[in-house]
This record gives sequence, C-alpha cells and structure tokens, in this order.
Amino acid sequence: MQKHMTSLVSKIRFYSSKNLPMVSKLSHTEHCCKILVVGGGCGGCSVAARLAKVLYKHDIIIVEPRDVHVFKPAFTLIGAGISQLRDVTRPMLQVLPDNAIWVKDSVEHFCPADNMVILESGATVEYEFMVISVGLEPNFNGRKQLNDVTIVYANANDSLFPVDLYEDAVHRIAEKLNVCVQFGVNLVKIIPENNKAIFACTSAPENTTCLKYSFLHVSTPMKPPKALKKSKDILDNRKFVDVDERTLQHRKFMNVFALGDCASLPTSKTASAISVQSYVVFKNIMNAMEGNDIEPIYDGYTASPIFTGYDSLMLAEFDYSKEPKPTFPFNIDKDKAWLFHLQCKVMPHIYWNHMLKGTWDGPEKFRKIFRLEFLKRRKEDAYLGCK
Repeated sequence: MQKHMTSLVSKIRFYSSKNLPMVSKLSHTEHCCKILVVGGGCGGCSVAARLAKVLYKHDIIIVEPRDVHVFKPAFTLIGAGISQLRDVTRPMLQVLPDNAIWVKDSVEHFCPADNMVILESGATVEYEFMVISVGLEPNFNGRKQLNDVTIVYANANDSLFPVDLYEDAVHRIAEKLNVCVQFGVNLVKIIPENNKAIFACTSAPENTTCLKYSFLHVSTPMKPPKALKKSKDILDNRKFVDVDERTLQHRKFMNVFALGDCASLPTSKTASAISVQSYVVFKNIMNAMEGNDIEPIYDGYTASPIFTGYDSLMLAEFDYSKEPKPTFPFNIDKDKAWLFHLQCKVMPHIYWNHMLKGTWDGPEKFRKIFRLEFLKRRKEDAYLGCK
C-alpha cells in the first residue's frame, strides 16, 4: 500500500478565504501541514478558528466533504415546528476560518503511526498535530423499516437521566404531562403500514412487545464514520477515539487530539460540551507545540436542554462526577420560560457568532458572576434576617 501511495498523484479541491475554488495536483509527500483538523462540524470549526488566530494560513488544513454546516442542536426545534431547516444551516465556506485551507474531501484511513491520513480522493495529508472531530453517523440499519410523539416514552436505559437531581425533576414533569415511561425496552422493528413498533426487552431480547402508534419519533442508534472503523489503532473497544478524559490527548499517539461525539469521553455528547472541549484541545495543542506540560483541565462539563413544552425548558448541567454544575444557581431542577427563550434565541446566536469563531469557552465566566451575585444576596438576606 505504501508503494502504491508513493507513486500516487491526485487532484484535491481547495477553497481559499476569497471563496475561489482552486485545483492542485499533489503527490502524497507534497501535501503537509502543522495542524490537520478532520471534520468541519461544531468541534472542528471551533478548534480551527482558535488555532487560526495564532498560526499562519498554510499551517492549518481542514478536511471536510460537506458544502453545508448544520446547527444540529436545533433539530429538536425543527421537529416541534418551532424552527425550519433553513434556519439552522449555513454554507460551509461561511463558517470555516479564513486563515486556514479547506480540503473538500473525506478521510479514508487514519495512519497515526506515520503522522498521515489517506483521503478518499487517494491523496494524503501529513501533519505535525491532528484534531479529530468527525462526529458519529446515524445507524439506520439498527432499526428495521425505520420511518419517521406519542404519550409513551420507551427507553432502553434504566433511568430517565444520569444525574439524580434532574432524574427526579424529569419524572415529575413526565407525570405532570401524563407521559407513560417504559424502561429497559429497545426498539428493534417498525411496521409503518400498520403503525406498529416492536420493542425487545434489553435484559431478555427474545421477549418482545408491540405498541401501536399514531405518530412515532425515533432516536436512531449511532455509529462511527467508516474512516474511524478502518483505523482500529486509534479507537477504544467501544469504537470511540481513545483520548484521555481530562486532556483530550490520544492515549497512544501524543500528537493526536479528539473532541465531540467521536471522542471516548464519558459525558453527554452535546454542543455545550464541545464549547469547553474545543478550548481544552486548543490550549493543549499550544502547550505541546511550545514544549509545555499538557493540562488536565476538562471536567466533563456538558448541558442538556430538556424541552417540557412550547414555552418551557429545564437546563441540566453537570460534569464527570454526575453532580449538577449550574450556570444559574437557583431553581436548577425547574423548567422555566426564560430558559426556553435562552435556548431558542440566545444559544443559536452564540453558536454562529462566537462558538464557531472560537470565542466561546462555555458559560464558566457567567457561572462565576452569577454565583458571586447569588452568594452576595444570600449574605445580605442573612444579615437582614439577623437585624
């Protein structure tokens, strides 16, 4: 294979910051960079934008095959009829940083031992450091006859939420909305012509039940992209990129970092988590480039917005310890109208104008401000109560 690649000459399509497409003939040894970012989604864009502020243009290459960037956290709003698809998409050229080179291609195989990736076009990219943020793909084969709620919420897990405080709150909300929750059942087949869904018991898959529905909303199983599946030396046994949960540095290949859905991080995979992870990856790549120690600074922060109606939302924030880590330190287990508007109006603005541009590190700064104000008011109330 190496012999074949040595003689290979391929065409790669580039896009410059002036939006002018260019075609260049390159051999595998001619195509190299200081930083290779694989993936132009939320994580890839954010890390690339941060690096682009401190490096030269030809130092960074972004490999991304898609023409359109999608704000996936808003898919819930589309399904509920609050937003439309055109509201959550932008041309890829608009969201990638100007001070970087975009290679419109996909990775076919990762070769971390050689500091190189092979592209689907047949060309190669050599790098000094690599950031992997390719996400996951829907595994539609995981359901039979999958089509695209009902009053029944069927859950393969044994709980509604991994954090006790929010678990209790979600249970209360489900009871208030008369939602029947079923645990330990996994959707295995859909019969759309009869509006029937077949579920198997997770502890005894041979035991199945049939539910009839009028409308069905399905969260599909996910799988790693094919390039990752072919590159087993960078994956753990669950098929995630095997990185340290605190530094986001690969456990075997020290010049490789990963973030987002494809990374082996034991926390909920959300855009809020990526906002913090992207800063950690940037910080530690700069540390590695400057010969400094890698810092174990990611605590697993993530946030899950739980919509409870068309004007209410509960924001569940937590870290690796599965303990709440709220930005707003009051009534954190309650759904609120202002949180709904925060998620629908403010967060999209932050995403497009700050997160993808590498200027949003998550809500930590606001958390400190709100907590100080909260503690100040508690002290004032306690003082007044003593008078």
